[in-house]
Amino acid sequence: LCELCSGTVLNGSMVGQFCSSSAGRIERRCCWRNDSTSDREHIIGVLPQDIVCPGGNSSWEKVEVKGPNRICKGQKDMCNQTGQLSISCPENSLCAPYGPGFFECSCADNHHGYKCLREGEFPALQVFGPLGACTFVISLLLWVTQRRKAKSL
Repeated sequence: LCELCSGTVLNGSMVGQFCSSSAGRIERRCCWRNDSTSDREHIIGVLPQDIVCPGGNSSWEKVEVKGPNRICKGQKDMCNQTGQLSISCPENSLCAPYGPGFFECSCADNHHGYKCLREGEFPALQVFGPLGACTFVISLLLWVTQRRKAKSL
């Protein structure tokens, strides 16, 4: 998210002033601050008051409108608070926050495939072995049949 726009936040800008007054640190285009309840860092920032917070106002713990600015604080975790199975994630998967208003489902250990329904390791040899062999045979066939059309230097 912080790398999508090029450049950096200028100290004299509205976001730069907000970041320094909020005891934050600027990295690329974002202002980061440690959460007082945990050691995790969160993105904080200032928006014009007529624009909703990223991910919607419901994705943030606190939304304040101060003068011409909307301040979005405390990004909510879209997974349940334990970080384990979410209602929106399929069985055999883990939920992880993926930005404001988003979450990501990753297959749990020893599961893979569509909706994490397959158990065990991904059968790489069974998939890529025949694929490589077919590619080699077709390439060899094309080389043998087409080399008579190649002109010598």
